[in-house]
Amino acid sequence: MKKAGFIPVMILALLVSQVVIWGGEYVTYNDDIGPIIKSNCSGCHLWSGTWEGSYEDIIKAKSIYTAAGIPIVYPSKPDSSVIIWRIEGKLPSGDLITLMPKFRESLPEKTIELFRTWIEQGAYEDAPVAVEDETITWSEIKRKFK
Repeated sequence: MKKAGFIPVMILALLVSQVVIWGGEYVTYNDDIGPIIKSNCSGCHLWSGTWEGSYEDIIKAKSIYTAAGIPIVYPSKPDSSVIIWRIEGKLPSGDLITLMPKFRESLPEKTIELFRTWIEQGAYEDAPVAVEDETITWSEIKRKFK
């Protein structure tokens, strides 16, 4: 196979694998996660000034949980995301921490799994759109799905 033909085939394989893995359905902040956060988190976090409620706030925020500034959401890595630790009530080490939402029952397992899926898929604000562009490079693809 020629090198020039290899890249488009890899791009197609990558896109097909995403459809197979998630059945073509993406969990997005605007459609799925944002409404859950607004109905379960904003009462305390908006009041205390620790969260403003937008996608950018959640993605760009660093947690004050540790001096290391661990991200609230680490796209593609749910086990490294503070939001998962908080809604499950435990650290990756298994140590228990304060469960969020703090003054309510814990979120249903199905909802927690929705958060995990969203982060695993890349924590998109809206569903990504595949672009047919021959100029995309392999390093750009690797960076996007890292």
